[in-house]
Amino acid sequence: MSSKAKNVFGNGDEVSQIAVGVVGMGLLGGFYAVKYYQRRTNKFFSSLLQVSSSKLSKIRFSYLLRGPIFVGIDNTPIKSLALMDSFRALAVIGANRTGKTIFISNYILNDMFPWWYRFFFPPRGLFLNGNQMYPTIREWLRSQISITDEEEPWYVMRNLLSKRRNEQRVRLFLQNVFEAKCPRFLCPQPAIIIVDQAEELLRAYRANFLIEFYDLVKDARDLDLFRLVLIINTENAVKALELMNGGGMFEIVQGPKVSREAIEKTYGEDFAKIFDDCDGCIGVAMDYVRDSRSKNMTAKDYAEMQKRHYRDFLCLVKEITLDEYSKAQVK
Repeated sequence: MSSKAKNVFGNGDEVSQIAVGVVGMGLLGGFYAVKYYQRRTNKFFSSLLQVSSSKLSKIRFSYLLRGPIFVGIDNTPIKSLALMDSFRALAVIGANRTGKTIFISNYILNDMFPWWYRFFFPPRGLFLNGNQMYPTIREWLRSQISITDEEEPWYVMRNLLSKRRNEQRVRLFLQNVFEAKCPRFLCPQPAIIIVDQAEELLRAYRANFLIEFYDLVKDARDLDLFRLVLIINTENAVKALELMNGGGMFEIVQGPKVSREAIEKTYGEDFAKIFDDCDGCIGVAMDYVRDSRSKNMTAKDYAEMQKRHYRDFLCLVKEITLDEYSKAQVK
């Protein structure tokens, strides 16, 4: 395995992390060591920080599984996303540019791993971007995890996940001793794999995406190594994911749609009006403000133009059928 691939999840095993944390609790030099370790954190953590830098990340997202969305600064989340405890892959569905990625990043950074926990033990994982196209999905994955041409990317990924689990010897010991009574923050920390813009991969590779991802999705269901999150946009993508093993391998969660009240409180009345004209799509409203082409267009016209672009070039318009999936499996 290349050194680049080894560094995706960061350096050091769980024993050294805990040792650094203990020293940092009592000694000034330990705090410097912790900060040094934090600066060297993995690509995943850095990606989440970058994505969550927007004011939008301060808004509390509330949601129901495939149900109505209630989003606002003062609302309490209706249901915990439960990435720590879930043994199924997760697919977050919602229209393009509605804040799904920020929602997931904000949840992981602020709810799943509170600041005091992140300070000593930053979350580990992979943040994969689906909008970078390559001839095959294996070449795409190879580009995302920075390995050599000779290495098999899916094998490297599974090896990284297993290694991350085995690094947590102290946590594994505590979990075996205390079982269900072991506090969550002492249990083994699962790696988190986020595939942003996964629908673009489905559109590009179609049934081959399902075939290549099948073993990873199965491991997410059967093992306690990691949590897999796909960010998608349409019902056609949901139907495609349900082809895997006859369905049941994914928990489908309706992504957030930010309320006008939250937008007005965070960004002001003028932007809230643009937000309304963009049909409540926060990303399109932000694009309208920044895009030089928007000067000669109303916000409504701009939103319609963007929606057509997303539908025609980014979304899975043509459904992946069971017959197509079956034929691809035979090849």
